[in-house]
Amino acid sequence: GAGGGGGWCVRSGEVEALAGFDPEVSANLRGSSSREAAASSELDGASQPENSAVSGGAAVAKPLRDGSTLGLEWDTLDRTKTNSSFSSLNPSYDSALRLTLRKPLMKGSGKEVLLTEEFARLASIRTVQEWRAEIESILLQVETAYWEIEARRLGTEIRRQGLAVARLLLEETEARGSTKVEVLEAKANVVRREAEVSQAGKEFKDAVDRVFLLAGVLGGYEPGQLKFDALPEVGDKVPDAGDSYAEAIRNGVEARLEENSLARASLDVERAKFGLRPTLDFAASGGLLGRDGSYGGANSALANGDGRYLDAGIELSFPWDLRAERARLQQAESRMKQERGRIDNARGELFARVRELTRRVILGQELLRAAST
Repeated sequence: GAGGGGGWCVRSGEVEALAGFDPEVSANLRGSSSREAAASSELDGASQPENSAVSGGAAVAKPLRDGSTLGLEWDTLDRTKTNSSFSSLNPSYDSALRLTLRKPLMKGSGKEVLLTEEFARLASIRTVQEWRAEIESILLQVETAYWEIEARRLGTEIRRQGLAVARLLLEETEARGSTKVEVLEAKANVVRREAEVSQAGKEFKDAVDRVFLLAGVLGGYEPGQLKFDALPEVGDKVPDAGDSYAEAIRNGVEARLEENSLARASLDVERAKFGLRPTLDFAASGGLLGRDGSYGGANSALANGDGRYLDAGIELSFPWDLRAERARLQQAESRMKQERGRIDNARGELFARVRELTRRVILGQELLRAAST
């Protein structure tokens, strides 16, 4: 069923899309050391400058549904040591706590991000629709095979009645002293009727086997578990092809699958259009800074707000040529046109099939009325 593990498989694409909004945590630790061959200036404060540094920190970034990314960074360890005589703090410790924000204003903005989520949602819905279509197909095959058994059974009874009549005619033909040719014709009729009964019995058994085979797909039936009802009444109402077609479009699984495919193709076009936009991002960051000659002093200065900073700006970038983006848009538009053409053809075939089945029902009603008179 769709519950349990099956439900998880159905929603996995949607869950994967939503997972793109989960926070991401990172940490870093690095060290460096350098020693120059000679001082390049008296301002170096040493004839042969030497420097060493150790830094480490942690960060968390949270993507938002509007395409923005909100981050929090903490550089908890930043130690620098030098042999320069000009350094007042040696070693020096720096600590920083920063809040960052990057918000796309064009490419990668909120609507484009939500298109990806919507595409995944449609994919999940399509999986459910395909599952339902498969189940309905199996049920239709079982139901059709089930009523075929009843029809074969009735056909067998009719042929047995015909055989009984043929034998009765043979007895009457022999009793009234008919010619040899008439007797032979009556005997041939009996043999033909016996062959028809034998063939009908075979078709009945084959129909039963088909039901057992199909029913086994649904869980397994044992002989004797099938209960046969009477064939449904045909009725005198003449079906309308237009009403039947509208009902198939409104409630048919195939129609819903077609609508899903067209919606996904339309989303592909929308996403491709976003690719033609330049990248325009608003970036801002601000935070607190601390510096001291000890690790604890630097963090205390950070907590006291001794140092602070704020930075904001706009970043614009765009490719020199948009050939790849235009090609993707043309491909997406072409796929959508193909999908619309395929759906139009499928709708035409569906209407033709509905009309054919409607004519069959009407013909069956006429034959039934003719046989009843």
